[in-house]
Amino acid sequence: MSLEKYLLENNFKLSRPKDLNLVGHFTFIDTYLKLQNTKYEKINNYLIPYRNSIEWRKSFYKYVKKNPSESGMPTVSSLFNKITFQDYIEMLVSNKFIRINTIENLAFIPMRNYISNFHPPFNEITNIVINLYNMSNGFSQLFKEYLDIELDESEIINSTQDSENYELNKQLLENLEEFDCIDDLNKNIYNFLN
Repeated sequence: MSLEKYLLENNFKLSRPKDLNLVGHFTFIDTYLKLQNTKYEKINNYLIPYRNSIEWRKSFYKYVKKNPSESGMPTVSSLFNKITFQDYIEMLVSNKFIRINTIENLAFIPMRNYISNFHPPFNEITNIVINLYNMSNGFSQLFKEYLDIELDESEIINSTQDSENYELNKQLLENLEEFDCIDDLNKNIYNFLN
């Protein structure tokens, strides 16, 4: 939604297809499958912004916890309202959950599955280009380098603050970073943008 907002403010003609539900934290596979058998199925170039693992998980936890309907995850929202953020991360990195690359399992899949173009029972999807962009430093570099747009950093809004403690001990943080590591994604298939 932030990307969409900045592009519209800079006079890029942009609209989400009204006939497809593309609002939400869909995985690549969710998005790809939604486009199949539609007039958009020929799209073969994708941009996937991804975040620092801890920030992504914090944002996801807070959003789903407070927005059961909007997130489309009422069961996970109920769970998040009963456990702490640390409990969630401990569950996540325990590897005890089915990790199919769809939004229904997003709470418990590693980041590589979120952006992966491989999904059982399907084989790897070919004839597409997947561009990955690390959003750890915001959108400024992406917009400047690829779209020739200068962003005002003061406009970037931080996620909602609350009183819950989102700090993790060093070992748990290392486990999360290892769980969400995408370094081994095939560089022939995934184009890592600066």
